[in-house]
Order: sequence, then C-alpha cells, then structure tokens
Amino acid sequence: MNPQGSDPLAQLADIHLPPPVPSFPWGWGAFVLLTIALLLLALAGVLIWRHRSQNAYRRAALAELEQIRTLDDDHAFATALGQLLRRVAHHVYGNSGLSSRGDVWQDNLNQHCKRPVFSEGRIRAMEAAIYQPAGRIDDREALIAEARQWLRKHRRAA
Repeated sequence: MNPQGSDPLAQLADIHLPPPVPSFPWGWGAFVLLTIALLLLALAGVLIWRHRSQNAYRRAALAELEQIRTLDDDHAFATALGQLLRRVAHHVYGNSGLSSRGDVWQDNLNQHCKRPVFSEGRIRAMEAAIYQPAGRIDDREALIAEARQWLRKHRRAA
C-alpha cells in the first residue's frame, strides 16, 4: 500500500486560526451609537425633570385638596377650597379673571379645560358657604371630585 510505511495523515499539521477578536477597542460606529444613546438618555432625563417641575404645583394642590376633604365645617371647607382654586389659578394664569365670582368664576375655571368640569351652580354654592354663616354645601364629594379633575386637567397658560 504505502511503500515507505508512513501514514500520510500523520504528516498533516493543524490549521492556523486567526487571533481572537478583541472586545475592545470598538469601531467608530459603536462609539457613534453609544453617543446617540447617551444623548437620548440625557434628553429624556431633562424632559422628565422639566415635566415634573412644571407640574409640582399640581401635586402640591392635590395633596392640599386631600387635607381640605377632611374638614368637617362647611364654612372652613368652602373657604379652604376657594382659596386653593384661586391660588392655583393665580399661579397658572396670573391675575386674569381672579376677581370674578359665582358663575363667571366657574366659567373662567371651565374655559381652561377641554370640557367643562364644574357643574352648574357648584361654585356659587361653595361661595355661598364662604360668605354666609349658615351656608351649607350639599354635595361635598362631587365638589371635591370636580376640583380634583380641574387640578389634574386644566391647561397651562401659553
């Protein structure tokens, strides 16, 4: 078979493998993608921070609304709620429409939402409880719910 008696397979050498691919340094494309990802992350952080800081007054007003909810006296309840709504409106819209009362004040609040929030005469009943010693608020929970919705949904001044 083989005249020299040596096995030809034994004379084969192993193949030469290329060196392993290093994990670093990356190519320029990886650095571009990393830079874009970091910029997008920073932009998202800035936008979230700005949104939270612009709406901090809403969170504070909603927390105060929960404290107002616990008041038992209708006069104290109506006074505190009226002051809260006027303070928020003054913070957001300045002095425009703050001096109005009753239905005009209610319309002023409602015009800053996509849909009217306060039911007909609800603000008038609240103001009656403020200025009349025997004034009563019949549906406090509905008034609280409407005030909460207005605090959450009103549009900021442009």
